[in-house]
Amino acid sequence: MNNNLHQKQTRVNRYPALLAAVLAVVLTGCMQEDPNILNPPAGASESVVRLLNLVPDGKPRKLVMEQGYQTASTLPGSVSAAVTAPTDSGYIEIVSDAGTEYKSQHRIRFVRNSTYDVLVLSKANGNPGFDTVIVSNANKVLTTVPTSQLRVINAFPDSNAVADVRLGCLNGVPISSQPLPYRGVSLYREVAPGTVVISAQTMRAGTLSSMGTFEVKLDERTPYSLILYQTEAGGEPQLMLINEDDHTATPTRNVQPVTERSAFVRLCNLTGQLASAELSQLGAPVAANIPAHTIAPYISVPSCVHTNADVITLTLANGLSDTDSTAIEIQKNYTLIAIEKDNGVEQIIVPPLPVLYQTDGQAILRVVNGVPGSGRITVSSGARTSSSNVSNVSSGVTLATNIGFTEITQPVVLAPGVLPLTVTTASTPTTILNIGKTTIEPGKSYTMVITQRPDATLEVFMFSDDQAEGSLSPLPNAAFLRFVNAVPASTPAITTIGSMVENGAVFFRNSLATSVDAGQVRISAGGASHTVATSTPMRTLVVYAPRGDQGTLFSVTSPPLRQIARQSDRRTINATADVDFITVTYDTLYSQYPDSSYKIMANIPFGETSDVYVLSSDRRGSMYFYDSQSRKLLFTLPINIGPMGNSYSMIVAGRKEIGYEVIVLQEF
Repeated sequence: MNNNLHQKQTRVNRYPALLAAVLAVVLTGCMQEDPNILNPPAGASESVVRLLNLVPDGKPRKLVMEQGYQTASTLPGSVSAAVTAPTDSGYIEIVSDAGTEYKSQHRIRFVRNSTYDVLVLSKANGNPGFDTVIVSNANKVLTTVPTSQLRVINAFPDSNAVADVRLGCLNGVPISSQPLPYRGVSLYREVAPGTVVISAQTMRAGTLSSMGTFEVKLDERTPYSLILYQTEAGGEPQLMLINEDDHTATPTRNVQPVTERSAFVRLCNLTGQLASAELSQLGAPVAANIPAHTIAPYISVPSCVHTNADVITLTLANGLSDTDSTAIEIQKNYTLIAIEKDNGVEQIIVPPLPVLYQTDGQAILRVVNGVPGSGRITVSSGARTSSSNVSNVSSGVTLATNIGFTEITQPVVLAPGVLPLTVTTASTPTTILNIGKTTIEPGKSYTMVITQRPDATLEVFMFSDDQAEGSLSPLPNAAFLRFVNAVPASTPAITTIGSMVENGAVFFRNSLATSVDAGQVRISAGGASHTVATSTPMRTLVVYAPRGDQGTLFSVTSPPLRQIARQSDRRTINATADVDFITVTYDTLYSQYPDSSYKIMANIPFGETSDVYVLSSDRRGSMYFYDSQSRKLLFTLPINIGPMGNSYSMIVAGRKEIGYEVIVLQEF
């Protein structure tokens, strides 16, 4: 017994020795901590700092940091090469030939992988002596698109003046959120790369003084600082552009005055009258006596002439006129669209297309609502072949959502080819106002204008940005066709619809809606094929149903179901594999008392549709779908399948072995 006790005590006593050994290893590891982490070596901060000597007193200066890190001596109005910061924080000194002019009272923190500008500024209002040091982080803002980034620094030593720098002309978009006072530094603004026009002015006591209009070249994903400064005491402000990613002694980039101040404007006359337009302040003609439904050539007009917006006056031959204004930018293209409205005329100014990215081989489209008093509209493209999709088909894209009269959408990038189109009301119930199709080419940009005929029907005009002058015709009307796969299978039906969809994969329950030319249209799905006659006022529904070894296709062509507030048009289509006739009721009496049942659609043969049933009030309950012959219940569906005002097709699909279901389609 004592021996066992001794053995237990021996095992327990071993643990303190083992614990001490572990602690020794841990403590030894701590003593071997990497000194570069606790005390990084000089130059390990991975930040760079440069000096901008903006004091107009003729004295060269240099930036001195700890451990001997310093810039080269830098002349006034110049920028030094960037030097690596010795540590992630430190003191800085500004040194001239006369000695130290400035030493920071606190350590300046340098964030890793950053660029810092140290701006040395003078006293304001004519005294050229050194006064201020500004340390500014010049890192660009991370973006998902390859834009340039531009900010403004006001180093012009006048405390009574503010600097205002704008994209384009002096009536363009300001780069900073508000005019910058002396020593002000703006945030970066994203700017499209390439040749960029800017205009600068100062404002003192309410008086504007223009510095001019200039061109600069900006690289994508690159930050730039545009600096207003003074080269000599009492001198006029100058501009300096710095590429903040260039850490050499020559980071400045050219700022060239613009010599050719002109833009290009054309008139698209969609009225029934001759139309003319001019720049009102200058009396400069844009177009004269342009016939109805004609697009005129681009005309060169003066740009950047004044600080106010450019005013354009449109006049019709009958004396009606309209005035609008915009900032016409140098070397940009503008289109004026003339639209007639009740007792008047409206001009819509289409601005230049903004810079878009990753659009090689694509087409670009903007939509203009030129329908006065019609309410808001939505424009969509229908189903078409799309090699970029796994299914080889695009079910459609919304091109314009809820746009009002005179509104212009943002550009949409589209694959080139045939483009099916529908124009609908933006409000519910949704009603189709126009059906058409057109072709868009790769590398081109288009403007689509929805207008109204005298009989209140809509028509669609479309022209490209490089459209030659000449007459314009509305797009021809097309027929609306929908395809539904009602074959219950796990694999898709490979479907072709005329020239719009080729070998697109459509799964069970899914549908495609598109626009086709009126006339004979051939459709294939699975191993079945079908030719249907389409026409523009009618709606065509093609159903792929599970009858026969390879399935079968049938079509239903009819006038559009109505969209009327507080009621709903409904119909049932028999697409089952083995039910020859279908009856729809509001109760379950049909299975035992068919004569007493509340039947709303009766004896619908396979491949056909019922008569339209009108639900005239919102009601609760269910609809029951029966096999008319066996009176067996196939499926139950709520009466409330969607909002009142909309209309629906209910397609009964399935077979006895797997059961039945109803595919509900909203009709338009």
